[in-house]
Amino acid sequence: MPSADQQTNLQLTYYGSPSFSGLHPNGHIACPTAQLYSTLSPSPGKFKKKVGCSLRIYIQQAKIDEARSLLLLTDNSISEISTLLNYHDQSYFFKYIKKFTGVTPNEYRNNR
Repeated sequence: MPSADQQTNLQLTYYGSPSFSGLHPNGHIACPTAQLYSTLSPSPGKFKKKVGCSLRIYIQQAKIDEARSLLLLTDNSISEISTLLNYHDQSYFFKYIKKFTGVTPNEYRNNR
């Protein structure tokens, strides 16, 4: 069995860019960060050292990247996308996307 550092390196290689790995069979987006974080626990500093940003920032960026992709590449409704990304409050999803992109999800989708 590989050491914790070897496992981390393997996971960081596979999950090197902040993006989600796809859909779970239950329809929710799979987030590899939790698995990576569990490998690095109990030291969040290790995560930042290996990845270059905090876990919180990594997750935020991954969710924004996935939201952008889903808005541009699917016909899913904004409500469906917010649910897929585990935003249970659609108004918060709108505010969150606007904060990081400068436009609402509808405006982002329409400016393809």
